[in-house]
Amino acid sequence: MRAVQISRFGGPEVLTIAEVPKPVPGPGQVRIRLQVIGVNFADTLMRMNRYAITPSLPAILGSEATGVVENVGAGVASMTVGQRVAVPLFATANPTGGYAEYAVIEAGLAVPLPDELSFEAATTLMVQGLTALYLTRQAPPNGKSVLVNAAAGGVGSILVQLAKRAGAAKIIAGASSENKLALARLLGADFGVNYTAAGWIEKLRLFTGGSGPDIIYESVGDAVTMDSLEALAPLGRIIIYGALNIQEFQIGVPELVRLIFKSLF
Repeated sequence: MRAVQISRFGGPEVLTIAEVPKPVPGPGQVRIRLQVIGVNFADTLMRMNRYAITPSLPAILGSEATGVVENVGAGVASMTVGQRVAVPLFATANPTGGYAEYAVIEAGLAVPLPDELSFEAATTLMVQGLTALYLTRQAPPNGKSVLVNAAAGGVGSILVQLAKRAGAAKIIAGASSENKLALARLLGADFGVNYTAAGWIEKLRLFTGGSGPDIIYESVGDAVTMDSLEALAPLGRIIIYGALNIQEFQIGVPELVRLIFKSLF
């Protein structure tokens, strides 16, 4: 079968198409003919060896996909040939292998898809959708004023929609351009702030009646994270998930004082 493979770490030029053996499902496994794969930021970081997991080389990247069951291993009764499924490779012991024509996964991990859900939509709801759903369950936005940073991104755009469905009192989208903010408004955001522009914290406070957001879903990092901490309402919550430059994030005495006296968590 054909697969997109890397044999060294680096930029996009290290991605090559290779012929590799077609995987054979073992007991309890199914082989999926992949139709759509997800290309995540995590894959980009992994390709550059900047992710939490370093794959063994050569490696076929890709942690999420959708497709059709082509073959079932011994003992599999829950799946049938021809069934449409989502393939959460990120949930397996080796969370890669999606950039290929076929993948093998434990039958219990494959997720049956309803006919009305496209392969494309189902793929986007894997890593990004599950992340957004988890965040809103850990910090429910119902009745709260919410800031979603990176609101036009994969997770952020879903967070805006989930917060809307959950009954958030106000949804403020944070992004780096007006085009991105316009998209977030189309998805349900009430207001938008450009966190690369001067005075964005003051605008954020204006949108929240001076108190700041009750909940901030934050993944940008660096100064945006620190500014977000400053902007939080008393008793507010900031949920930090996957900031690229989290290694540079440091909380000093002023930030600790702010956390203590505003009762942030």
